[in-house]
Amino acid sequence: MSRAIPDRARPRERTSSQVTNRPWYFDAVFYQVYPQSFQDTNGDGIGDLPGITRRLDYLQYLGVDALWLSPIFVSPFCDAGYDVADYRKIAPRYGTMADFRKMVREAHRRKIRILLDAVYNHTSIQHPWFAESRKQGRNPYSKWYMWSEPGKPPASKGGWWLHNEDGRHDQYLTEFHVYQESLNYGHKSLPRKFGNSPRDPDVARLHREMQGVTSFWLDEGVDGFRCDVPGNIGHKPCGYDRRLLEVFWRSIRKVCDRYGVRPLIAEEWVHPLEAVNEWGFNMCFTMHAWDMKRLMAAGKPGAGPFKGDPRVFDRALAKQAGAVRPRDGAMVMFTCNHDSDRISESAGEHDPLTVIGILLVMTQNAVPKIYQGDEIGMISDKTAPWKEWSMGRAQVRTPIQWTAGRNAGFSRAAAEKLYLPVSKGYRTRNVEAQMGKPGSVLEETRKIIACWKAHPSLHPDGRKVTLHARKNDPVYAYARVNGGDRTIVAVNLSGKQAGAVLDCGKAANSRNILVRGLVSGHGTRFSPRVLGKSRGTALRVELPPYGWHILEIRGF
Repeated sequence: MSRAIPDRARPRERTSSQVTNRPWYFDAVFYQVYPQSFQDTNGDGIGDLPGITRRLDYLQYLGVDALWLSPIFVSPFCDAGYDVADYRKIAPRYGTMADFRKMVREAHRRKIRILLDAVYNHTSIQHPWFAESRKQGRNPYSKWYMWSEPGKPPASKGGWWLHNEDGRHDQYLTEFHVYQESLNYGHKSLPRKFGNSPRDPDVARLHREMQGVTSFWLDEGVDGFRCDVPGNIGHKPCGYDRRLLEVFWRSIRKVCDRYGVRPLIAEEWVHPLEAVNEWGFNMCFTMHAWDMKRLMAAGKPGAGPFKGDPRVFDRALAKQAGAVRPRDGAMVMFTCNHDSDRISESAGEHDPLTVIGILLVMTQNAVPKIYQGDEIGMISDKTAPWKEWSMGRAQVRTPIQWTAGRNAGFSRAAAEKLYLPVSKGYRTRNVEAQMGKPGSVLEETRKIIACWKAHPSLHPDGRKVTLHARKNDPVYAYARVNGGDRTIVAVNLSGKQAGAVLDCGKAANSRNILVRGLVSGHGTRFSPRVLGKSRGTALRVELPPYGWHILEIRGF
């Protein structure tokens, strides 16, 4: 990308009064980097750590505050790095420890934090621990994995108990890929001789080892962790060990707390509230992001008359977000991740609706997270080939589209050597083409992020008041309140003009309101007006197709 990033375009910084006595992640926009497809600098066709460092100025321009990196550890890459073979070493394809330290240092210089992916439920079959654990005869690693006697595995729903053909004559558990073996932190379903308690001396060594791994990366300057399938540590196919989850994850939480505010984010779809309220996580991804995407799909071009129900998404997220522990707990809303369809898919690849999806992610009472490329409207490329056990997920793992040039600016390697082929449409859906272009997905996203940063009411601890959400009505509007900062978000999810009257009394805490426009969708004229001769709380909004507003309201 050849264009310089102008300082005047950088999002406004928050004042100190806005962040007093708050965990930093309440005021942070998160961004997921899938390293192998982000930026290649050495010409091997695979993204690397120097590539992330190279693009930090862009990420600062976008306005993100924290990066979550998918696994970067030594691995045979049977599952794209989620099969770890050494927790303390960087995979050579991504670079060296020196590259990692430089990336962290340069990110921190730009006030961007770095979170790593903690894959603590299982390891690669090639991990030295498993090589020792499968040996005949007892050794310090014998109980570190889920083992059972031949033909006598615990009652199991899902997963596979595989016979060990090299060494001990037992069976071991794998829950995902056959090359990902499940670690045992003392699951109560196992016979005692295989280590069914965290107090077992051999099992306790594994707990301490993982605490040591956590400390190792925190000592290297890491600011927190996204934790892969954390509930599976206790929620095995052979039974649910709730106590084990609390013991293990609270021990990791204790390690993190020694370094200050170092959040743990759970990828937990079955027990999200338990993850935050009981296991010790600060945040958890919410599955209601898919409710939002279904709402978007109801209004995409060609879908016919709007047949969505904003209440489903609105009520579900409100119930979940309202149940997390106060002060430092939150849910995480996301545009997509490395396993799910891009937000543009729900929008029918229609950019104005994609922007509305990003707006909805950014303005709920949850921490917002953007997946790489969603900010330029990248599509789910269903022609992407199978790669590293992607099972259809490769469609969201194609290289970031930086320019309209060779390989979309991702790599100078020959096209056939790229980690995945560049997605179609890269000549217009790329960073260089959209930077500075009014109405582009990139610039609309930046505009939304800048507004979010300036208004704490839009942050996860702000209160949400639903103003308009009705079945088959494309207008969805809600107020956000945090102290004296009060905002309204109003969107039209359809391709036809639509309007609504909003009762803002509860949000304004007043019988009379003043309204000021903050930001609006490209081409959306500011039209809200207070009804009544001179005062009142009823606000009329008219929105063009896929139009939106963020408004500021004040009572008087």
